Amino acid sequence: MKKIINYLVLAVLLVGTLYLFFSKSDIGNLKTLIVNSNKLYILVGVLAMGMYWLMESVMLSMLIENVHRKISLWKTFKLTMIGQYYSHLTPFSSGGQPAQLYEMSKDEIPVGKATAVLVNKFFLFQITVTIYALVLALFRLPLFIQKLSGAFYFIFTGLTFNIVGLAVLLIIAIKPRKFEHIIKKVIDLLKNLKIVKNRDKVVKSVMSHIKDYEKNLKVALENKELFIKLIFLTMIQLTAYFSITYFIYKSLGLSEMNFFDILALQSFLYMAICFIPTPGTVGAAEAGFSSILSIVFAHGFLSYGLLLWRGISFYFSFLISGMVTLFVYVKSKYSKKYEYAGL
Repeated sequence: MKKIINYLVLAVLLVGTLYLFFSKSDIGNLKTLIVNSNKLYILVGVLAMGMYWLMESVMLSMLIENVHRKISLWKTFKLTMIGQYYSHLTPFSSGGQPAQLYEMSKDEIPVGKATAVLVNKFFLFQITVTIYALVLALFRLPLFIQKLSGAFYFIFTGLTFNIVGLAVLLIIAIKPRKFEHIIKKVIDLLKNLKIVKNRDKVVKSVMSHIKDYEKNLKVALENKELFIKLIFLTMIQLTAYFSITYFIYKSLGLSEMNFFDILALQSFLYMAICFIPTPGTVGAAEAGFSSILSIVFAHGFLSYGLLLWRGISFYFSFLISGMVTLFVYVKSKYSKKYEYAGL
């Protein structure tokens, strides 16, 4: 039932967003842009999405090998695509990791080790993407101040959420007892406000999650060489993902902005929308792109740029990850059928 609701919510959001997009776009101009755009650059943008998936698969393979055993890149690619599919489908991308955890258990990876892999992957990604965006923001500060005044609060809110989230992760890793003390104070406050009823039960549950997270995090931090390699690979992954917009920009014959300007703006967009609680950040992504990337795409190009960007980074990704997930599901069903038949 929950999955059906997710599909319905996503469908409504997609239809509503596409309706608003086409109702405000010059369809005649859109047809001209489609015909005249450089398809080679669009293909490179699609390949950049593929690079994002490849880096994710490689990193999962390295993390699993570190805690369990060597695993094929094909298996971690399937894990990547399953995670992508359920992340696109659920609010806050919350469905990706549980689906990957289930798939790893089918591959006889113990739940504790599988959890460690996913916790470490999440931790490394959050560290890298936050620092990545902040560094680009500092280097492109004049651009940020002069041309993004209208989207300042949108970007600032996203950066603040990510920085606070990263700070929490680091406190748990470095000063777990201090964090536990803070959490208990917060729970006491919530109890006084009548929001929390059973204080001891909530404290016990939260402390259990913190201890699990702390234990799993140490797996990555103990292997410093692996930690550095994974951060480097995550930077490649992020650069590939954020560069999709640049290749779309070039496909339209535009050239005023350079690669790093667009990379910085795309990283701001990511930070601004990643905590929006809609499946696939539908609606928020389109609004954010129109606000932040409007300084990149000249008048008449913005709608088509948005359509191509979402077409590659979301719709194409959703389609391919859905096909791989369906393939894995059907193959699993047939394997069980033959197993029960004694074949």
